[in-house]
Amino acid sequence: MGGKGAPLAVTDSVSSLRKEIAKLKPDDSGKFFNYDGKPLPGSPTMALTEQQAMVRDMARSFAPRNCRQQRRMGSHGPIPSRGGRRHGRLGFMGMLVPEEWGGAGVDHVAYALAVEEIAAGDGSCSTIMAVHNSVGCLPILKFAARIRRDASCARWRRERCWPASV
Repeated sequence: MGGKGAPLAVTDSVSSLRKEIAKLKPDDSGKFFNYDGKPLPGSPTMALTEQQAMVRDMARSFAPRNCRQQRRMGSHGPIPSRGGRRHGRLGFMGMLVPEEWGGAGVDHVAYALAVEEIAAGDGSCSTIMAVHNSVGCLPILKFAARIRRDASCARWRRERCWPASV
């Protein structure tokens, strides 16, 4: 953009981009367009997968009702384990744990979307969820001896408990 060899003057480019931006619809999210509205050739698709969108929507509908209630219950002390079990029943407390070990087995994008949506409901709920998934689950899955990992995963599946209590 700009300079003697540029195919388009700066003012024309900015004007065209502004017009194209005004025409965008929600379905265009994650796509890359040129100044003339044509998709950029070879650009990556940034659209969410069906699973990612489902996880985001589930977290979005869960957070306002459950996190607000949990925040009220925990405002004068520790967060009750009942709140963690609600997260666990929906798979939020073992998102990165493979399904064969009792987790949700989602990718990191779906996990990040869920944490973001839960954070919109309450920051403390998303922090508990994020710490549980990262500090609680992943070290056991990656570094624990197989027998310890298998016992831990069996207990997580059975009780939907916090790894810190294993």
